[in-house]
Amino acid sequence: MHPYKLNMLAIYKYITLLFTIIVFSADFTFGQKNDTIYNHKFITIESGLLIDSYNSMGPRLKFEFQQQLKKRFMYGIAFDSKWHVGHAATDQSVDLPVNSNSLTGTVSWCLNPNSKIFRWNIGAGLGGIHLFWNDVNRWGLLANINASMDIRLSDKVYLFTVPIIFIPVSEFNLTTINEDPSKGYYSFSFFPFGIKIQL
Repeated sequence: MHPYKLNMLAIYKYITLLFTIIVFSADFTFGQKNDTIYNHKFITIESGLLIDSYNSMGPRLKFEFQQQLKKRFMYGIAFDSKWHVGHAATDQSVDLPVNSNSLTGTVSWCLNPNSKIFRWNIGAGLGGIHLFWNDVNRWGLLANINASMDIRLSDKVYLFTVPIIFIPVSEFNLTTINEDPSKGYYSFSFFPFGIKIQL
């Protein structure tokens, strides 16, 4: 086996473990009131790698605008773009040089809003995606789930990273696009990092 070969089953297990830990960590969130209305706005600039089910790997650039409605609840809109630079050594059989652009509406929930050092967030998004490789274009619907941790750097600046360092995946995307009837398109972030700024 190639030393860099990624086992997709192992990745699914890591993602499942990540969300299990986050869900069990949420038990301390229900003792706090969350009916206060807020008007905070944030811009998140995120990068890292995106690896997909067609073995395409490349850097991504994601911009997200968020509006805080309540202490724990935020909604926003995100634009994500990925450029193909090479093929990952995964266990998938289809190799395509996929580039992508997506636009999604997002919602997120903060697990520990009273923390002054870091905050854990879980969320989901729904929108559209455009894939293109060579002379082929595909359009479809996109759904994603995500988890992240914001580390406070100053009063209005946070470092965006993964919630658990030994699981370097923060987002999983699934689309309605198929290259063939048996092959759907999905992708996941790898070693994401970025900056979150309160406006």
